[in-house]
Amino acid sequence: MNKTKLLVPLPWLTLDMAGILLVMWGGLEYFGWLHWWPETWRYPYYELLLMMVGFFMMVPYQVMLLMAVMRKIQEVKKAQQ
Repeated sequence: MNKTKLLVPLPWLTLDMAGILLVMWGGLEYFGWLHWWPETWRYPYYELLLMMVGFFMMVPYQVMLLMAVMRKIQEVKKAQQ
């Protein structure tokens, strides 16, 4: 198996994956396709809160990944000169 080094540390990837799951859960609750949130815990806009928390959990990984890719591009450009 080919071992490829991650550009971003694994905890950030784990946080990103948890954020993705929260966004999906919020979307499913919002459109009423699936209800995992107990009725007694529901409050106004809880679906949107799930999606926003998930989004903000995803952002650090995306930013760090973008910065890592930009560093790689700079390294390639320096090597070409």
